[in-house]
Amino acid sequence: MARPTSGPMAATARKAARGSMPISAPGCSVCVPAKAGTQDRGRYAAWPWAPACAGAPYRAPNARQGGFTLVELMVTITVIALMASVTLWAMPTPGGRVRDEALRFATRVKAARDGAVIAGSPMSLWVTAGGYGFDRRVGGRWVPAADRGARVERWAEGTRADAGDTSGRARIVFDPTGLPDRAADIRLARGGQAMLVRVGADGSVRADAQ
Repeated sequence: MARPTSGPMAATARKAARGSMPISAPGCSVCVPAKAGTQDRGRYAAWPWAPACAGAPYRAPNARQGGFTLVELMVTITVIALMASVTLWAMPTPGGRVRDEALRFATRVKAARDGAVIAGSPMSLWVTAGGYGFDRRVGGRWVPAADRGARVERWAEGTRADAGDTSGRARIVFDPTGLPDRAADIRLARGGQAMLVRVGADGSVRADAQ
């Protein structure tokens, strides 16, 4: 017999068909609540219209997706710090205040100290009245450092440098642990202003106004 396509009987038939159809298929992480117990999942899996994944154990989403480990973050920060040090080494010397020159000099000394630690070999700073530079220990003798930005630097015009060494050329050596062979004070003066760059026995480097 043909099904009615209109009228009250047709509407009743369509409503009954909708009532017998499942709204969603349980058994997966979308249809079955995540907190459902083993017995509940077994009950869901017993339903005749359940999909193939019904009753399967719930698997939490992988928390590693899209994240970083602590080691990866530490490596990234270290690389950024080294790149910043190289950039500061290569910056031109400001021709303004002696404070700017002293701060840049202190930054380059810190970079040399860190370079000795990274390379695992001694690195030295030498200072004269005309300028300063950095050497590495190779084959039992000091040779100019080939690191980018480790070129010899002359003091700005009018700057007077005093490293407290009567020989006229003071040398401070940083060992592979970053410690200097001695503490030293380098005084820079120009135009009535003075700055003192201090290299501590613990490897610290700071620039203070006088």
